[in-house]
Amino acid sequence: YTPGSGESGIISLTLTATGNSPCGNASSSKSLTITLLPTAILNYGATSFCKSDVATHTVTVTGTGAYTGGTFTASPSGLTINSTSGTITPSSSNAGTYVINYAITASGNCPVVNVTHSITIDAISVGGTIAPNVINACPNSNTGTFNVTGHTGAVVRWESSTNGGVSWNTIAVTSASYTYNNLSQTTIYRAVIQSGACSITYSTLGVASVIPALAPTNPLATPSSICLGQTSLLSSSTGYPPIGIAAQDGGFNNGASDDKTWTVRNGNTVDGNALNAGGDNGNPTYWRESNGAKYLDYNSGQGKFAITHGIYNTSLESPIFSLIGQTAAQITFIQSYHLEIGDSAVIEMSTNGGATYGVAPNLAKYIGLADLGPHNGFASTTLNLSNYIGLSNLRFRFHFYSKNTTSVWALDNLSTPAAALPISYSWTGV
Repeated sequence: YTPGSGESGIISLTLTATGNSPCGNASSSKSLTITLLPTAILNYGATSFCKSDVATHTVTVTGTGAYTGGTFTASPSGLTINSTSGTITPSSSNAGTYVINYAITASGNCPVVNVTHSITIDAISVGGTIAPNVINACPNSNTGTFNVTGHTGAVVRWESSTNGGVSWNTIAVTSASYTYNNLSQTTIYRAVIQSGACSITYSTLGVASVIPALAPTNPLATPSSICLGQTSLLSSSTGYPPIGIAAQDGGFNNGASDDKTWTVRNGNTVDGNALNAGGDNGNPTYWRESNGAKYLDYNSGQGKFAITHGIYNTSLESPIFSLIGQTAAQITFIQSYHLEIGDSAVIEMSTNGGATYGVAPNLAKYIGLADLGPHNGFASTTLNLSNYIGLSNLRFRFHFYSKNTTSVWALDNLSTPAAALPISYSWTGV
């Protein structure tokens, strides 16, 4: 007897012997139980998961017959899977592709039924490094190639920015190299990397630093009038803006005589006597200088320093500076602060000489409750300015916002170390 397709249940079979005349036809009956092999389909909601995913993902099993109650295994080893429920945990698994086997227990004289399903645990996206990190170029007639290496995942696109990363333009290139041509202004580049189901991340930056051709300024001849055979000393400024902030301009040692290069605001009001040494008295103050604040014994150990504390919305704004022609850029300083709950200390960047803040990404942001010590000696801090290499008209500010009398922020020894431009002069007569 051959059961029909899909036939199942209890079948009654009767065997009848015929042709035994004059005897009657003999017969015999038998019951046959037919059990269909179970089927099952596994569904985790996705076939790829990122290793950074800390959630546990359940499986939905649908099927026919006695498909429930099976056990789960995975091959190769490395996948965190519950053998009873089939849930998986990507974050504790190794990256790789796995075959999950669901073994349905034998029943009704049927063998074990194995159902398989493949999933992938993707390695976390790693942005990698762009080389070279800086290429100096002249305007308009230039070319260069940036390469990204050490990344995990695929290059999904490149991006460029001409304003220090405030906004980014999409470049539809998916190779590990990008070549630019004939740039008229400094442009930074980054590769956008994505590994499978993981979130995108970014490479380090590559800077095509286009150095503008600026005419010399303030040419002088001393003396300006000579007789034949006499000499005159010719001099000129380069025409380029100041490069970086020198250490002596961020030492806060000269009180209100700091050439007014730093701007102090109490709310929106500019303090015309910026950085006087009134911080010595220990009273609550917007940004001032101090020889050693009497409040909570703050002292940089480096002579005078800048300090604010109390209920204030105050900012300390740097001189305008340039990073034209630089191959590396950072801010270094020492600081100490105590911020009560809800108070903030933010280091903000401007690419238009301080006309606007809050557009470029913050360089740093500290939110209370927070404390950075020591208060006597201060802690070293370094902030990366790579986004702004090749740009001028730069400015940053230390913005303190407090609603508590006991919040404090103190700074000293600030500079943006920079290399002098390799400028040479050629004087010609006309």
